[in-house]
Amino acid sequence: MDSAALDKALRLMEQYFNRVDPTKAMRLLHDVAPNLPVRRMLEFLRKSLRHTWSEQRRQQVTRQLLRVQEVKAKKELIDEQVKEVVIDEGTRCQLCGRPMGTSAMLRYPNGAIVHLSCGSADPTTPPTAYRYLPS
Repeated sequence: MDSAALDKALRLMEQYFNRVDPTKAMRLLHDVAPNLPVRRMLEFLRKSLRHTWSEQRRQQVTRQLLRVQEVKAKKELIDEQVKEVVIDEGTRCQLCGRPMGTSAMLRYPNGAIVHLSCGSADPTTPPTAYRYLPS
C-alpha cells in the first residue's frame, strides 16, 4: 500500500474511530503495512480506547440502573402479595353487589374485591373494577 493511501486510511480510522473495530483494524493494517510504526496509529488508538472505555462504563451504569428497577419491582410485588384482605358477612362484590360469602374471589391492585366469576379472565387486566370503582 502506498503512503498516500495509508495516510488516508489512517485519517478515516481517526475520523470514524467509534465505528471501527480496533482489533480488526490493527490486523488489517499489519497485513497491509507490516512495518507501520505504532506512533502513526496512536491517535486512532487513543480515540478508540477512550470510546471503548466510555461505552463500557455507560453499559455498566445502565445495567446497575436496571438492577435497581428490578429490585424495586420485586419489592412492590412482595408488598402486594403480603397485603391482607378481611372478608366478613357484610363484604359485597364491588362489581355485581352480591355478598362475597365463601365464593372464590379476586383482589385487584386498586383494592377492589370481586367474585372470580365477575372478574376478568386475565387477572392482570381488571375489567370494570378500575372504571367503576373508587380507588
